[in-house]
Amino acid sequence: MALPIIIGGLITSFIFSVIVLGSWVLAPEAWLSDLTEGRIKSPKNRKTYIVFLSVLTTILAGPIITAWWVGSMQDASFYERSLAAWLVVVILNLVDLIVIDIVIYMWFYPSWMQVEGIEPLHQLWPHTKGALIGCSVLGVPIALIAAGITTFA
Repeated sequence: MALPIIIGGLITSFIFSVIVLGSWVLAPEAWLSDLTEGRIKSPKNRKTYIVFLSVLTTILAGPIITAWWVGSMQDASFYERSLAAWLVVVILNLVDLIVIDIVIYMWFYPSWMQVEGIEPLHQLWPHTKGALIGCSVLGVPIALIAAGITTFA
């Protein structure tokens, strides 16, 4: 059961990273709320909605597909599928924290990630807090939804 979870988490993380990094290039204003810890709101325009929907779709699809995959390989229960889906969310959040937030954003800080007039968020705690929220407050419901869809559908 571990291999499908790792593969599902890595594939989901890769797609998520491509979407996030691509959106930094094409629509950096979509990340204003994150960059300023909510002090400046991201504009509500078409680009921002596309970024949000792309990220949300990836975050939901990865755990659902992984939970389905785990269930198809063995007769997995709702709880096993929930655990598999949650671990995918954890892998996704760890990749986001380590690769995107720390390595790319905080260490390299490429010019295409710099938003004019916004101080860079080069403090570890806000990024870590986001990862913890992603694993718990968002990750648990996503895992339960993924398990429910793949178990009872």
